[in-house]
Amino acid sequence: MVSQNALPFHYEMESQSRGATAWAGLLAIEGLFYGLGLHHSIGKHIKARPTQGYSDVQQILSLVLLNIAGGSSVDDIDHLEGDAGLSKLHALAAARDLPRGKALLARWRTATERSFPSPSAIRAYLRTFDDPGESSKRRKGNAFVPLPKGHLSGFRGVIRDLLAALQRKSPESVATLDQDATFLPTDYEEALYSYKGEKSYQAFNTYWAEQEMMIHSEFRDGNVPPGYDQLRLFRESLSQLPAGVKTVRLRSDTAGYQTDLLRYCAEGRDERFGRINFAISHPVGRDFREAVKALPEEAWTPLYKTVGKGRNARSVFSGQEYAEVPYVTNSLSTKRDGPDYRFLAIRERFIDLDRFAGFSGEAPGQQLLPELAEEQFPSLRKLHLEVLNGKCYKIFSIVTNMDWDGEELIRWHRQRCGKSEEVHHILKEELAGGSMPSRHFGACAAWWWISVLALNVMNIFRRHILPAHWARCRPKTLRFRVLAVAGRLVRHARQWVVKLSGHNPGGNLLEQAQWSLERFCRLQP
Repeated sequence: MVSQNALPFHYEMESQSRGATAWAGLLAIEGLFYGLGLHHSIGKHIKARPTQGYSDVQQILSLVLLNIAGGSSVDDIDHLEGDAGLSKLHALAAARDLPRGKALLARWRTATERSFPSPSAIRAYLRTFDDPGESSKRRKGNAFVPLPKGHLSGFRGVIRDLLAALQRKSPESVATLDQDATFLPTDYEEALYSYKGEKSYQAFNTYWAEQEMMIHSEFRDGNVPPGYDQLRLFRESLSQLPAGVKTVRLRSDTAGYQTDLLRYCAEGRDERFGRINFAISHPVGRDFREAVKALPEEAWTPLYKTVGKGRNARSVFSGQEYAEVPYVTNSLSTKRDGPDYRFLAIRERFIDLDRFAGFSGEAPGQQLLPELAEEQFPSLRKLHLEVLNGKCYKIFSIVTNMDWDGEELIRWHRQRCGKSEEVHHILKEELAGGSMPSRHFGACAAWWWISVLALNVMNIFRRHILPAHWARCRPKTLRFRVLAVAGRLVRHARQWVVKLSGHNPGGNLLEQAQWSLERFCRLQP
């Protein structure tokens, strides 16, 4: 039997708040939010709550803080409301942007004592972004994208203003845009099935690699093909780029291999940026495989990779080889003075004796039969197995209009893969983007956009406010070491002061971040 006094302490609840906070670091995030002018931008573009209830700024800022703090549902907002110090300063900050006197009282039918909106108020707010007329057009077997109208379309303007503010403070002349789609599984009956066989929504995202910012996103149903209408999305993304960007480059997977998109970039049809360089994964079809088989063995060049760091870094063979393939598709064939397209093939030996014994060709006299292997194991078809010089290889391909060295180009294109997957994981698993809050399509779209906004604010905080070695930290590290720092709220010399422990490394870091935040927000172009 366990003793009743097994622990050297016990818990007691107190009814009075003493101004303590467990989230002193979130106050710095809130300061950055206002310092970037996002409160003005939201008031200008969203306009879902201009006169009644919690303002658009209060609602969206509350959900941005919820995302960054690690909350995954609307109900988690009560954990922020229950933090006395955070709640107090959050209310004081919001009061600066609210009307005074009778106009303030008119926003609520009944008096409220909450600093953060209640879960029911947030759900009601998110529903204002739903357009029943557009949502009703969604059907099984029909690739339809409800276009963002009304308040929902305002998020593009907010992101555009945020990018412009960042560009003024930390300018970049090159924009490498990574485009990719990600599925958001959900149990809501209203969601449609994706090709993976699960109910889900989908977000098609455009990420600016140099600034580490999500510049555009389109929320849609899971049954929509990932590359659906990608040229339109690319042009909308270009319109988001701020002044000062001179050069644009595009990276995408095979969903981006679309004739209209490739021609738009290669032929310089964009009025602002002209010719746009790209590297896009190319589908390995029958004609291309025949062209690869016709290559002589000496056409293949080894691909190398770097292992180790610092003085221990060295270059080793990656197990892959590449070659330039003399290949032109009918859809991209142009006049003699038209743009040139390069096709690069990448091959890698396929050896998996345990699962696919009998098809690897390792046994003496054994015939290679990749077609038979693909028939018995359908999952192998995406590897595009081919026999070259008596050995079985996996085949991949890239199409580009760039004149870079082949190895440099392949490495550059592959940077998209790791980064896109990382950003999608952060949005869906480490922020709240993957937890849909409602059965209403527009509410889920607004929730996703707010997660994108939270990602961008968090990335600015990591890269520009904290010391340089924090630029690569993950959200969970940021929360544990910087945001979840205890503080005590006191009033001194007509100012509020958050007292931090001098023994806590996170407290020292926040004190330094305060001055970095003030300098960053005051920077002039």
